[in-house]
Amino acid sequence: MRLPETIHLNGAPVRHFRLPGAPAAGAALVVPGSPGMVSFYVPFLRRLHQRSDQALTVAAASHVGHSPGVRCDGERGWFNLDDQVKNHRRYLDEQMPDGPVHLIGHSIGCHLILRMLEELPLERVGRIILLFPTIERMADTPNGRTLGPLFGRFRRLTLAGLTRVARLPPLLRAPLLRARYLRPTPPVERPLMLRALMNIDERSLVNILHMADEEVRTVGEISQPLLRRWSPRMTLLYGQNDAWNRPDFAPEMRARLDGRGEVIEDAAGISHAFVLDAATEIADFTYTRLTDG
Repeated sequence: MRLPETIHLNGAPVRHFRLPGAPAAGAALVVPGSPGMVSFYVPFLRRLHQRSDQALTVAAASHVGHSPGVRCDGERGWFNLDDQVKNHRRYLDEQMPDGPVHLIGHSIGCHLILRMLEELPLERVGRIILLFPTIERMADTPNGRTLGPLFGRFRRLTLAGLTRVARLPPLLRAPLLRARYLRPTPPVERPLMLRALMNIDERSLVNILHMADEEVRTVGEISQPLLRRWSPRMTLLYGQNDAWNRPDFAPEMRARLDGRGEVIEDAAGISHAFVLDAATEIADFTYTRLTDG
């Protein structure tokens, strides 16, 4: 069975997962949320590939610096959102087939896709699917208000606590991580995700926390010209029980798109971290949006 592998992008090692398909069937690139570890997206990618009868090329790369067990240093000791945009743009250029590529983002991955779209030509992009997007006013969401200080003002304390967990003996750490993060995950999908969590190191945690702080501080407003240019190809799925969302975000976005895109509010109560418990359902939803003409 194919597993994530390490490649180098912009001189840094990055974990990625790619399932090839038929050239004529097109391709889809998934940009993760945060933590941006590709292992968590493998079930979602496999399901997309399966739904296409293995015809669609599907792929995703980890955020640079987030990959467990892969040590790397940015200019400032961590990698920021600009670095992640360059990382995924390079992956698109070097690892994805020529022609239109569907862009699928999750959480902060949606913000990164919008940043990529500022420079991409129309003919390079197929459909744009933004899942549980964190693309505006993150600091004003429930999670932004409660978790923001843990990423910023209290980051050293947060890092110290997470590092202690990362240094626990494996026999103690594994059941703790399974109970805290993987309880809702289907058993067949847990081993790969658990391995990623077990291998995480302090440098990865530094990158994850710094980027989370930058997200909350800087993700504010969306460019209306950018939305106008790309909205006919867009589908945005908002979660009603998503604490990185506000009830007014989806209606406001629907008004801003003015009928040129699609805004859907999930009524099934799927969590923001859908990769843990609803990868199949969201992959099925995504595939229908890629093939609805």
